Amino acid sequence: MVFLFLKRNWKEKLKWVCLLLILAAFSFDIIGNYYSKKPVASGVITDSKVSNGLQTATLQISQGELHEGEFFVSEQFTGSVSTILTVPNSNTRIIELKGNSTRLTPNSHFRVFSTIRLSNLLLLIELSLLFLIFIIIMKDQPFWRNLGIAAIAISAIIWVLRNLVLGKIHENDSIYNGGATLLLIVFSLAFFYYQLSRPDTLFVYASPAFWIVVAVLIYKAGTFFLFLYTNSLSQHEKENFYVINSLLYFLQNLLFAIAFMIPDKTRYPYSKLQISNLK
Repeated sequence: MVFLFLKRNWKEKLKWVCLLLILAAFSFDIIGNYYSKKPVASGVITDSKVSNGLQTATLQISQGELHEGEFFVSEQFTGSVSTILTVPNSNTRIIELKGNSTRLTPNSHFRVFSTIRLSNLLLLIELSLLFLIFIIIMKDQPFWRNLGIAAIAISAIIWVLRNLVLGKIHENDSIYNGGATLLLIVFSLAFFYYQLSRPDTLFVYASPAFWIVVAVLIYKAGTFFLFLYTNSLSQHEKENFYVINSLLYFLQNLLFAIAFMIPDKTRYPYSKLQISNLK
């Protein structure tokens, strides 16, 4: 929010916020890559059985704690924790797993990996910066500007309540992510509507704001259903999801780069009406 008070025009503020967005995602990728190799829990599989395509396992935990959605690895099995069924005591967990068809081997060791906590923190930062982009772009539209400010405040409150107060920072929240994404898509469409309805807008694509909003719209619309159903995906499906997400993320940054390179030529001394009269 500090960029709103800097003595720069709105186009410079917009580019700074986009740069922060790119740097935040890049930093979290580096940190996430490091922590994805460090197990958050480990122990021994004491029993297992297969039912309806799901493996039910009894685990004796020696270190850490398990949460739904985390990546589970044993000698020949890779998958994710689908459901934690019961907690008989402080060190024993009975869970359901989704993954490959290899059956778990009793008395074998397992490890659990997760970067969900980092992803949830990045989500809060990303959403705040994206809504800030629309606050800057739609500064002349009081309703949308105020809605953007309200969206930042409400999303931060919901994030704190869910992740810190209720302690669900270890779990993916597809509803929170999906709702915020849908609102960002609405902001994008509202931007195009107001740009095309203004009589002094000659070439909307000559503005950096146009390319930034296109980038946000393509990425968010392209990953909307992927993030919405991420909790129900198998590990193999999640790997395909990451490929699609990476391609759309690359395209978003490419469009951001175009926005950085072009000057704003949206406004001209003559409006469309004046040019038609000159003809």
